[in-house]
Amino acid sequence: MFRKTIAIDFGTTKIVVIDQDGEILYNEPSVVAIDTITNRVVAIGSEAQKTLGKTPENISVAFPVQEGVISSPRVAAAVLSFLSLYPWG
Repeated sequence: MFRKTIAIDFGTTKIVVIDQDGEILYNEPSVVAIDTITNRVVAIGSEAQKTLGKTPENISVAFPVQEGVISSPRVAAAVLSFLSLYPWG
């Protein structure tokens, strides 16, 4: 099985994923929409940003990093799980 090495940069404004060759694979706003009933990530990045101010009661929009510090380890872990599903291949 072939594995691809990637680096993930959690920033205050952006989440960036870069591969071992320096190619940017993902560059999106550091915003996450989470379903508070199921505790599942509904959207991250620009898709989550579009929901700001328009979410139903069960959707919470969070910023995993604030002022350069991970503000919610639970949300940061959810983002990592969500990103692990991407076909970086």
